Amino acid sequence: MLRQADIWEKEEKVSSGSDVGRIKESEQEIQQKLDSLITLYLDGEIPKENYLAKKDEFLHKKVSLTEKINSARHKRNNWNEPLREWILDMKKGAELVSSSDFYEIRDYLKKIGTNPRMHDKSVSVSFCPPTEFAFAEKTGSEFAHPFSTIARKRATDFFAEVSSCPPATIRT
Repeated sequence: MLRQADIWEKEEKVSSGSDVGRIKESEQEIQQKLDSLITLYLDGEIPKENYLAKKDEFLHKKVSLTEKINSARHKRNNWNEPLREWILDMKKGAELVSSSDFYEIRDYLKKIGTNPRMHDKSVSVSFCPPTEFAFAEKTGSEFAHPFSTIARKRATDFFAEVSSCPPATIRT
């Protein structure tokens, strides 16, 4: 599984690197157009109203492209590291099955488990959805995380109340 995670990480770097490259090229084109527009305005070849309108348009595009670059850089690191950490945690759990070091087992359960409870001298621990999913796949049982239906309902309710606003204009 770690080898596959490495492969996915390399593929992600290549694809996001090419995406960032294309976005940077577009950003440079916008900057060149903006520079040409400033030159035309300073030479008096276009009126101030046309200059301001085009300048706003180019600046909005440039800010949008900068945000896309930042999100593309962050996107590639968001999912691979947690996956790798989860794989290593599951490997550690498999090793601890035959261990008698209860302190290490306790620390492991503190790390990966949530909502620990003690009742009648036994410990109950809930696990994160990926772990529950892996268990369901291994045992052939059905995976139904209790929060998935609540999250879907809340998302539907939330997006029904969202309205779109026109973009603000900034003049400098």
